[in-house]
Amino acid sequence: MSEQSATDQYIGVKNLLTPDNHALVLIDHQYPQLLSVTSHKHSTVSHNVTALAKAAKAFNVPTLLTTGVAKHQPLLQELQAVFPEQKPIDRTGLCSWDDQRVVDWVKQTGRKKLVIAGLWTEICLNLAVQGALGDGYQVYIVPDASGGADAESHALAVQRMVQAGAISHQHAGVSGRAPAGLGAYRMWRSSP
Repeated sequence: MSEQSATDQYIGVKNLLTPDNHALVLIDHQYPQLLSVTSHKHSTVSHNVTALAKAAKAFNVPTLLTTGVAKHQPLLQELQAVFPEQKPIDRTGLCSWDDQRVVDWVKQTGRKKLVIAGLWTEICLNLAVQGALGDGYQVYIVPDASGGADAESHALAVQRMVQAGAISHQHAGVSGRAPAGLGAYRMWRSSP
């Protein structure tokens, strides 16, 4: 029998994301940070993260919102509207994984798979992903619901996270809106 590779944990139907095997973490989707993103159109990031959040809510996927210094940088209104009852965890540091409240929230979900998107890709998203991977979580990143200071920084950060073991996917694939998606929220089955 051959030795199992690190990527085998992501291969096969039994390893697809399902509503009951993962949690969603959305990091710092705030107006001033979005305005400094040039890797994507602002409307694209806003639309994609909101669509991801709506799909998660529809299928009861535990979802955490975080902000960095929210007093000066409000969360995107359309994202907060998906979870009006949730007060984001507000941090003062760049790495959400350094905030024990974030780590405790993830642990209490009991999920070992995390889908993470955030602003900026090269800083806040990358640092959180590296922390979660280091703690043994399977991490799926959503680059089109994230954004960086420029296209090159964004692409290099995605490459770095993938090299570390994260799986990159578009928002439509994670939420099941694309035919070739991860199947996270697929609710249909073919009849025998």
